[in-house]
Amino acid sequence: MASCPDSDWHVGAMNILEQKAKNCLEVTLRSLNQEGAIFADARQYQCSVDVWLDAFDLAKAEGGGRVPREARKTLQSLCMVLLEMDEAHTEGTSKESVKYDDVKTVFDAICDEVEASHRDDDFTKPGVVEEFDMVIRRLLHLMHLLDKIAVERHQALALRYRLHRLLRANICVEYSGTLLHIAMDPNTSAYGPDGGDLSAEFPNEAMTLLLVGCGAEVNAKNNLGDTPLHSFSRLACNLMDKKQAEVIADILISNGSHIDARNNRGDFAIQGLERLSLDVLKTKKKNVGSLKCLAARAITASDVFYKERVPSTLRKFIELH
Repeated sequence: MASCPDSDWHVGAMNILEQKAKNCLEVTLRSLNQEGAIFADARQYQCSVDVWLDAFDLAKAEGGGRVPREARKTLQSLCMVLLEMDEAHTEGTSKESVKYDDVKTVFDAICDEVEASHRDDDFTKPGVVEEFDMVIRRLLHLMHLLDKIAVERHQALALRYRLHRLLRANICVEYSGTLLHIAMDPNTSAYGPDGGDLSAEFPNEAMTLLLVGCGAEVNAKNNLGDTPLHSFSRLACNLMDKKQAEVIADILISNGSHIDARNNRGDFAIQGLERLSLDVLKTKKKNVGSLKCLAARAITASDVFYKERVPSTLRKFIELH
């Protein structure tokens, strides 16, 4: 069939219109992001949230599939302004309080992006690890806020369902580890508003209970071979009030965290917990060096081929040693 003599002109015109539309979208998004920042600086928090949510929705609709990089930046801005908004309301310096629907929308969007990045193996790309480590730490602050304001039963269930899905993805940031590892790191506190001065302090009882209750693997290992209990005993235990530290340790150990687990340096998870007075810890201490633990160490030390010969649960136990 003969082509239209004006077809080349038509294609060229469409390309020009498409480029103009793209440029127009970029200008619109830039304008919305700047407007949101102005509102945030003026402490008009809800206006800032509304504008940035519009910008994110627009960018996401245009991007298709993965969220565009500019939209990911908008998500982080939304995360921080919501945390600052709650902090200001708690202080009494602002009458605006965060809305559950706004926080849940941002929380779900960040979870989706984290899962997509994990599927695409973005966490291992040079220069990206630090960015996603920051995203996970801020996500934990947002999760803490959402847990606080989810007062209705269906809201609490929705949070736990979404968190359970995220944990099933086995997110693990290089060296930092899983969400539970990062929640045990006191440095996570600094990723809240104002460097953590008034935001949630990590580790804390609420987030430990939430993560463990939603299926966080208490004996998962990071690149250093540390379990979450290793991270807690090494990084946080001696910096916390003794009673608070005992609560965190009790939650982990009572839910199966193995105190005789060893990391790549050969350190036991129990090291650093000596000052704590816990019945469960005292009971566990008696089992350090038990026959099953000694047998597991002997297997790993002698390089015996066992992985295809033992059940998966027993294999995981051996690998802890």
